[in-house]
Amino acid sequence: MDELFGKLGIQKAVEGTAMIKTKETKARRALQTFGILAQYIDFESSFVTLLMPILKKAEISKSQSYIHKCEEALGMIASNILKNTSITTESLLIVLYAVMRKGTFEEEKLKDEDRLVEDVVYKKQK
Repeated sequence: MDELFGKLGIQKAVEGTAMIKTKETKARRALQTFGILAQYIDFESSFVTLLMPILKKAEISKSQSYIHKCEEALGMIASNILKNTSITTESLLIVLYAVMRKGTFEEEKLKDEDRLVEDVVYKKQK
């Protein structure tokens, strides 16, 4: 996580810009690590633990670069989770439903907040 979102990630980004012309640069292995973890973890006990830090970072982040890193990590997880032998269709559907439901709930909450703001603005205009 630190390589993607922490000080180490910022340091590697700065070094990457300074070393564009060099043939040897430090590889970013954090994304590959997420893929390997998704492929070999016990799905029922550990998948949510793997997913939640990335989803939380995507929720609170306003930076486009952090959101892009979250998308890359989630893409790596998605492409490798199907290779996991501990996964069952039922457990995958349950987790996907929970994640989608949370997103739908958050979207509805934002719509409700927007309606409240519109009501306040409309009342002030009268």
